[in-house]
Amino acid sequence: MDKKQEDSRELLRDVISLLENNKLLDLRELLEEYHIMDIFDVMENLDEDMLEIIKDDLNVKQIEFIVDTAKYITFELKPQLKTLGPKYGKLLGGIRNYLSNCDSQKLVNKLNLGETQTFDVDGTTISLTLDDVLVNAVSKPNFKAQSQGGLTVIMDTVLT
Repeated sequence: MDKKQEDSRELLRDVISLLENNKLLDLRELLEEYHIMDIFDVMENLDEDMLEIIKDDLNVKQIEFIVDTAKYITFELKPQLKTLGPKYGKLLGGIRNYLSNCDSQKLVNKLNLGETQTFDVDGTTISLTLDDVLVNAVSKPNFKAQSQGGLTVIMDTVLT
């Protein structure tokens, strides 16, 4: 087996593990589809045969790769007090306000890519990294989501 095949098999195991952890119940019913957002393009190495293995293993009809998760989930963002408290102290209220009013989808994507978000609170420039923000993915009705390492998996929970 060559290096590319080994990497693909390892990726396949990781993807199936993440998807299995996303199940709500031990479903024996056929699900309509999974939606996958892959900001690091790790899934591009999966060929059709591997996708068929995933679909068969998870008992799902379709896997759709998506660019935007806004249709399926929202993000609740809160300041990480352990990192931001010592740096910004009394500005935490303004940071909390910014996080609750910003475009959480765009901010999470940006932070997952390792970028920094800067903004002003009371004349002070605030810089946030992924370590500074507590991210909670909240699934919309009929969906269940889980994220790990730049991969977001969304399960359509409507049984077919």
